[in-house]
Amino acid sequence: MMDVKVLAIAPYEGLKEMILGLAEGQDMELRVETGDLQQGLKYAEEAASSGTDIIISRGGTAKLIQSRVAIPVVEIEVSGYDMLRVLTLAKGYPGKVAIVGFAQVVAGAAAVCEVLDMKISSYTVQDESGVGQVLQELREQGYQIIVGDVITVKEAEKLGLIGFLLTSGKESVLRSFQQARKWHALFEACKREYGMAYQVLQAEQAGVAVYDREQRQVFGNPYFNRQIAPFMDSEKIGRIVREILTEGTFHTMLEQAERIWRVSGYPLPGPDGPLAVLRIASGKSRDELRLRGASLVPAEAGFRAAQVAGNIVSHNSNMRHALDKAQSYRDQQLSVWISGEKGTGKELLAQFIHFGGERGLRPFLKIECGLASQDLWDMLLNEERNEELFGSLGRGTVFLRDIDGLGEAEQKGLADYLDKHTPAFQWIVSSREDILERTESGGFSAELYYRLAEVTLPLPSLRERKEDIEGLSLLYINEYNAKYGKQVAGLRDEAREALERFEWRGNIHQLRQVIEEAVLLAKGLYIEQGEISEVLSTRRMRTEYGKPDFDLSGTLEEIEQRIIQQVLMEEGMNQVKTAERLGISRTTLWRKIK
Repeated sequence: MMDVKVLAIAPYEGLKEMILGLAEGQDMELRVETGDLQQGLKYAEEAASSGTDIIISRGGTAKLIQSRVAIPVVEIEVSGYDMLRVLTLAKGYPGKVAIVGFAQVVAGAAAVCEVLDMKISSYTVQDESGVGQVLQELREQGYQIIVGDVITVKEAEKLGLIGFLLTSGKESVLRSFQQARKWHALFEACKREYGMAYQVLQAEQAGVAVYDREQRQVFGNPYFNRQIAPFMDSEKIGRIVREILTEGTFHTMLEQAERIWRVSGYPLPGPDGPLAVLRIASGKSRDELRLRGASLVPAEAGFRAAQVAGNIVSHNSNMRHALDKAQSYRDQQLSVWISGEKGTGKELLAQFIHFGGERGLRPFLKIECGLASQDLWDMLLNEERNEELFGSLGRGTVFLRDIDGLGEAEQKGLADYLDKHTPAFQWIVSSREDILERTESGGFSAELYYRLAEVTLPLPSLRERKEDIEGLSLLYINEYNAKYGKQVAGLRDEAREALERFEWRGNIHQLRQVIEEAVLLAKGLYIEQGEISEVLSTRRMRTEYGKPDFDLSGTLEEIEQRIIQQVLMEEGMNQVKTAERLGISRTTLWRKIK
């Protein structure tokens, strides 16, 4: 049988000598080095790149190594017997005694003290930097003896205190040898049984990694280690690992480094508890997906939006009712139809429903129905192609924004898809406020409407909730004070009344723009009526003839964008009709609005 190649890194010299003394006859090719934390990590990284199978270490050094290398790391524990030996020794020494260390060690030592009725105080530190301060305070309180790990004892001796090291006994060392052999046997068995599969895994152009229940990486194929691990957010990976170990099979999508990554995972039994297997494959680039009319809303932005929506305080009964309904829909497997005028906050509420509930860690895929390319719709409605998007959604959400911008063919195709499929993800759709009227008159597919409108959530326009204008304005003033370094304290009554008289065809979105400009113009502590009137005069959306009155300030490109957005709105966000009316190709339109 081939000996397992092991590097043991001992944080103190006595442990090195014990490891060497116990290694004889252990069927291991063993090398032992003495080094704490960074020095130990250096030894470990060199060993990982030179064919070492297993690393053995202890305490903080072991944890640091586990977070930085891909080969298995076995930790030499401080057992109850080890603690008992040291605490018995410390108890017999005259003077005040305290145990200082990380939570796991302190909890174990405190439990031993309680069982044996030892009157020894214990103090927990969160990281290495907090040890010195705790020890300084204990010295001032008259403590003389400190029980702890290598770092604690070194710091105690610097302060003139007596340090009692929690050493690992031979039982713990022998147990680590046993664990090392078990890990090696598992990996060797896998290599023998799945040798070809292992080679395929190593050459796979997708990332494959295995994590233990402490979210430590125990395996990563070359693609994962080189192409994914260096830039992938460790917090995101940690959330995924927890989901896999808690819920089982898992699918999601992540946006990272300007690409959309498709993630799948499942639990796997391991020698020391369950493991989480991840497969991460690169999908479309973020910009390519957006050009087709779809985007993945980052979790961070979604959680912020959900928090904003959750903190909205409205004096309008219809708006309060809408918010209450949205809250009750958050964790339901129901299709939600949100209707309202442009700018009333439909997308914000959709994100509140998704990110404010149990689905919050799952993907939120937004599809701009009026702008989605034909290729995107073909992909979504074709079973052979939609796996790329829908296959990684799991129990996420697909948000169909401005669904009334869909053409007749797309409406029929989506209705047929819904007739044949019941996906795990949730549908949320948004439309203009007159969608039911259009459906009843044949202007929109009744079959599609009734399939997706399991529950409805109509939003009032800002004209219908003018009692909220002041509160919203103050929120936006606070936001733009921070953004622009202003100190505006509020609105004059005349300015507020001017806002309440305005028609607000652009609703909340338009109000936000007006307040932003007014904050920039404000010369005093309060926004005056004249400043509001100046801003409103440039933003009126209709003239006395009922036609759009465009703001012609800014660059030619900015004016062009305003015209395109107005025509899009008038054409119900339908890209084909907009391009025809503007006399440009659909490709040119996409380039101008991307």
